[in-house]
Amino acid sequence: MRKKLVVVLISSFLLFLLGSLTMAQEREQLRKQRREKDLRETIKIYMYYKMKSALELTEEQDQKIIPIVEEMEVEKHRFMEQKRLLLKDLEEMLADTRTSDDAILKRLDQLHEMDEKFRKNEEEILSQIGTILSPRQRARFLLFMVDFTRELQNKIENIRRMQENEDMRRRRMSEQHDPGRDDE
Repeated sequence: MRKKLVVVLISSFLLFLLGSLTMAQEREQLRKQRREKDLRETIKIYMYYKMKSALELTEEQDQKIIPIVEEMEVEKHRFMEQKRLLLKDLEEMLADTRTSDDAILKRLDQLHEMDEKFRKNEEEILSQIGTILSPRQRARFLLFMVDFTRELQNKIENIRRMQENEDMRRRRMSEQHDPGRDDE
């Protein structure tokens, strides 16, 4: 009887620990998703602010174009996520030698169709934008989008480099202060 009680208590404790760990992981995942969403929102606001200035938009143009650009960004994000998943799937298919060429061709066709659909949708959105902006503003818009994307990529790369440098600095510091390390 006593053995059963100990087994039940230990099992309950282990289940409690497992549940706590799972809940902590879920909370961390939710925090990460919130941070990513907040970052996307901040980037979007920053982009709109810079775009309004670069294009010299009137209040009326601003009211019309922001929802269209927002739709364009949502579609781009959705497209990139779908493409990432399809490419990951394709990579897994290639790693599996049992995957048939027909299955690979089917996945390639899906990628091609998705690319075409995205381009067509983007052309429609750019056409809508063209009805709101003057030719000069349309040219500024195209240049702005290229420049803004480049600027964002550079900022992200700089942050990655800074993080890598900080990680290397921390590793060196921990190696220097490791009491179990033999310096001889």
